[in-house]
Amino acid sequence: MVNAEDNKKSILTEAEIAALADVFDTPSLSDDGEFRRYNFELDQSLRLAQWDVLNTLMVDQAGALKAALNDACLLDLNVEFCSSGHVLAKDFEASMPESGLLISAEIRPFTGRSYLSIDADLTAYLVDQSLGGYGAQPKPVRGRLMPIERRMGERIARSFFGIMKAVWAKHLSLSIDDLDADTPIRQLLLDPNEAGFASFSYAFSVGVRKISEVCLLLPFASLASNADQIMSRQPVKINPTQEINRDSDLYRRLPDIPLEVAGVLLSRTISIRELLAIQLGAVIPIDSRMQINLSTSGRCIAMGHYEVGGGMRVCRIVEPEGRQ
Repeated sequence: MVNAEDNKKSILTEAEIAALADVFDTPSLSDDGEFRRYNFELDQSLRLAQWDVLNTLMVDQAGALKAALNDACLLDLNVEFCSSGHVLAKDFEASMPESGLLISAEIRPFTGRSYLSIDADLTAYLVDQSLGGYGAQPKPVRGRLMPIERRMGERIARSFFGIMKAVWAKHLSLSIDDLDADTPIRQLLLDPNEAGFASFSYAFSVGVRKISEVCLLLPFASLASNADQIMSRQPVKINPTQEINRDSDLYRRLPDIPLEVAGVLLSRTISIRELLAIQLGAVIPIDSRMQINLSTSGRCIAMGHYEVGGGMRVCRIVEPEGRQ
């Protein structure tokens, strides 16, 4: 039985309702009646692709993180930025392993909490290396993290966010604090962020063998509100219309500029079969009104009729202003 409180909750978010409304307002040219799923993440992914500075920042961040971890742990660890995308909290929570570590933080100027997901395999490997297990192959972790592995995850998070603040400084000043290393994975389901997150994945590997991934989640709506700082292609600024100087030399020369005008007596749409059938002597009927369209650069500027006057074939203008 559904109570009154459940009835008040919308099954779709405001963004999803708006996306559906756009689909109904702009229907496709052909509707074959087949059922289709609408990808609500498509619009966010396209917007994310426009913020081209983000990928550069993430690549630089991966390089700086690689250097910092290798110097601190005396390792030859490789860190690469993999991909970016849009994800809803419920979907990301469902994909996280139970042994993963989720760290939340306040990153201003973004509104709401951001998250860093660290795979347990990475913390276990770094702990093993710090205890003298050099050259050992990474082993998958099962079950809960040990306290020493959790502390290693906190070190990774502090290093990650510190580097992020420094790398982003050229484009957007960040203030990162209130790190919470004890964030339950199910906390994502309680996050009030309905617009979802922009996700950025990093791959950690030793040699050719991949160890694990680290994923950064930033509030998508807050990232969008700072889009000007993370785009290299700034919108073109349109200057206000200037008053025409009718005394200028250019304005005086305008009437002498040559302009090609075409008079089209007949325009018909025919099939390819009809076109191939045209031979010498073929007859094409012409409208009895003998209407002529005068155009320049493909734009109709006037309409006239084909006539004979003064012993010459002429075009008499009947609508000087043309058609819109």
